Amino acid sequence: MLFRSVGPLSLAAAEAFGDGAVHFASVEELIDALNTEWQPGTTALVKGSRSARMERVVAALAGSASAGENH
Repeated sequence: MLFRSVGPLSLAAAEAFGDGAVHFASVEELIDALNTEWQPGTTALVKGSRSARMERVVAALAGSASAGENH
């Protein structure tokens, strides 16, 4: 199991998870990393507040052209 997190408030969660966890400073960095490691058929849980705009991550994983847009 892997754990990917973004933002200052999730750093402690990544540290507590241990092996398999990687923390990113920005959603853009997270998306870039996921684009290199995402495999078809992978199941993911994307959790975050609306203010974190995590829908950008979902859009990127789904291959949406709007993933990098600022809404």
